[in-house]
Amino acid sequence: MIAATMAAATEPLPPLDALLREAWQRIAERADAALPWLQTQADAWRADARAQGWLAMFEARSRWTRGERALAKTTLARAQALLADDRDGQLACLDARCWMAFSESSDDEQLLAWLAPVMPTLGADTPAVLRRLLWVRQGGVLMRLQREDEGLRAFHLGLAAAREAGIPSLLATALASLGGAHCSLGNPEEGLPLCEEAWALCPQPGAKGAVRPNLMSTLSAVGRHDEAITHAQALLDCAPGAKVLALCALVFDRAGQPQRAAALLEQAQASAEVPSETQHELVWLQARQWRQQGRPADALACVEQHLAHGGRDSLFPVDRLELHREAALAAEALGDLHRALHHQRQSHEAQVQSLRQAAMARRVSLQVRLELDMAHAQRDAALQREQALAVLNRALREAGEAKTRFLAAASHDLRQPVHALILQAAALRPQLDTPRQREMLAGIERCAASLGGLFDALLDLARLDAGALQPRREAVNLGPLLAGLVEELLPQAEAKGLRLALRLSSRAPAWVDSDPHLLATVLRNLLGNALRYTARGGVLVGVRARRGPGGAAGWCVQVWDTGVGIAPEHQAQVFEEFFQVDNPARQRERGIGLGLSIVRRLGTLLDMPLRLRSRPGQGTCVELQLGAWLAPLPDAAGGSGLPVLPPGLKVALLEDDPEVRAATESLLTAWGCQVRSADGVRALQAACTGWPPDRLLSDLRLPGVQDGVAAVAALRQAWQLPALPALILTGDLGAPTMQRLAATDLAWLPKPVPLARLAAWLLRAA
Repeated sequence: MIAATMAAATEPLPPLDALLREAWQRIAERADAALPWLQTQADAWRADARAQGWLAMFEARSRWTRGERALAKTTLARAQALLADDRDGQLACLDARCWMAFSESSDDEQLLAWLAPVMPTLGADTPAVLRRLLWVRQGGVLMRLQREDEGLRAFHLGLAAAREAGIPSLLATALASLGGAHCSLGNPEEGLPLCEEAWALCPQPGAKGAVRPNLMSTLSAVGRHDEAITHAQALLDCAPGAKVLALCALVFDRAGQPQRAAALLEQAQASAEVPSETQHELVWLQARQWRQQGRPADALACVEQHLAHGGRDSLFPVDRLELHREAALAAEALGDLHRALHHQRQSHEAQVQSLRQAAMARRVSLQVRLELDMAHAQRDAALQREQALAVLNRALREAGEAKTRFLAAASHDLRQPVHALILQAAALRPQLDTPRQREMLAGIERCAASLGGLFDALLDLARLDAGALQPRREAVNLGPLLAGLVEELLPQAEAKGLRLALRLSSRAPAWVDSDPHLLATVLRNLLGNALRYTARGGVLVGVRARRGPGGAAGWCVQVWDTGVGIAPEHQAQVFEEFFQVDNPARQRERGIGLGLSIVRRLGTLLDMPLRLRSRPGQGTCVELQLGAWLAPLPDAAGGSGLPVLPPGLKVALLEDDPEVRAATESLLTAWGCQVRSADGVRALQAACTGWPPDRLLSDLRLPGVQDGVAAVAALRQAWQLPALPALILTGDLGAPTMQRLAATDLAWLPKPVPLARLAAWLLRAA
């Protein structure tokens, strides 16, 4: 038993929103019966001051319904203090305060003054339940002040909020309130469907008690007396107050049962507290009873005395209509034609006002419904647009991902032969004797490197579109990078009779912090674009130091040309996709209009501000600003271009492509390494029996279900070398592959492999 109690005490509480929804529902169904549940919840939420404040507010409502008015006001004051920093809680306390004051017939202008500051702030961020309560509260006050059109509009807005809240009992009371208001304004035909809908939403007896009086009154007003009497009998079984007794008396009177009406009227008049809005009904019902009993003088005196003490300021014209009608009939019975005529005129005036009110009620109802329908239509249209946009974005995202996967797969297959070519060329270099042979080999290496760079750029741009591209920053020497690009593009310049020159700063080498492949893509596009739009003269690429307030801030790369130039109105557009100046025929030899767009996007990704200056007919200058490399610089390569590795370094190579495996083995052998290779895990394990390797190189994609990551783990375990340095080589640079590699402790290099980085890893692992 103790264990069960402790388990219940430690059970997590539901979210506060769920507690509030349950509390609103219980209060709406039967406020006077909700108090025990609220008290048990207060014990459970004792540690949460905000929840305690909300529960105190609900308790105050429940106690007020039970007649414990002094205690209810004290509890509400405690709730306001606990909810001082909770806007919604303060709104709920304000509504409770207005409800209590309204039921005590307080100054209605004062109630409006309390509500006026908060009503304009009730937006979508205010819970629908609170919006419903406050609109209905304001509607009741406005109706009592005879501002019926404003009051009816407030009731309609409260109903719309109640529908949004989705709590049946709250919606039922909102429907019944609006239906009752229509009935009071002489428009019961409009109110009856609302009350019937409210009745259908009330499964609980307590909620039916809140709806039944309005439904009974509208049924009686439209002449459905038998149904109205059935509801009256149910209300009378629950010991009702003076207001309900008066309504039931009216129902029986309209149904032709004056004796029963008289008995109920006597009970209502004997009640300790009779609401002011009920006084009118009691007076003209009493006058009717006395007139029918042959006491016209008492009937006339009763009505005129009531009118003299404020009856003319009755809330609804239908009440004045009945009062003056009874007074006129009593005066006729007494033979006082002058007074009878006076009351008939007043009755006629009240009838006209009642008809006007009924017409106004229908007009306001139609107008508000139209406004709400338009608002719902606009909301639905906006929702449909958002859904269509979400579908389109999802389709675009999936298309981008599919394109990235396709390019990744195609790039992997194309990288393999380029990777083998670079390795073979590097392995061939030590075997060449003449300068001319080395020069030719250098040209082959440059072309292969350029081709590899193009593959990198192709995949990187696809990943850029998909949002999956992450720059791999390192120290980049601008001098060799630009020199290689100039040499690569020099034949294109010479074919057009143009000069292509490079001018470097006379200061120290320009090392920058960037991604070498992406930076090369940007510079290649800038140089190619300048050559394409230059007919005579030439293109100059220069590097100069860029200084900031604290000294050197980095480097600037400028590409100058003597081409056609760009008009001012086009200078912003040239960085947009597929935009070309003066190329309406879309001639292929003049490009497709993507180069500068790629430059702009990669410049943003690499944090390289881009500036353009141009004059039509004189040329263009594009400037890139790059940050300096602040870490220690990498060691310069030796004159031979060969890395200095530990003598006899034993390297195990796992590669399924025969050409790539042979080329890699040749290169490592030329670097002085001992190499054993195979195309599978078991074959490599057998080849290295009794020969524990110092390094392990593995391709990522291998035949079968095992990839390079799993192969490394298997070989480390087989050789009992858990710390064996291992390097993954891959041509698949898609986002899934990058995520898989990032989740391991393995180093990796892209194919075609940068030889300097491969040598650096071999040295660093040593």
